Amino acid sequence: LVSSPAFVTSSLRAKASSSASAFVLFVNHRLVTLPSLRRAVEATYADALRGDQGAAATTRPPFVYLHVMVPGRHADVNCHPSKEAVALMFEDEVVGRVCDE
Repeated sequence: LVSSPAFVTSSLRAKASSSASAFVLFVNHRLVTLPSLRRAVEATYADALRGDQGAAATTRPPFVYLHVMVPGRHADVNCHPSKEAVALMFEDEVVGRVCDE
């Protein structure tokens, strides 16, 4: 159901200087947004991005590249006029599997 060759890195290694994270998501080779997945990935990797400094350190914004493959009939790209957003059937399961792996 889910294929997720993903890379998450701190902003220092990605040379990102802004406070906002960079989250690049492809679903079935289409660049899209999926806010629930973005929030879940950021929450999952929050401790790792904090590094060795523990809870007192400020979390650096991550750079995430994620490509998720789902059966075509499980992705609806017609939920937004620009085709930027996507609706997934079984979205909670997809988010859970991406964050668990």
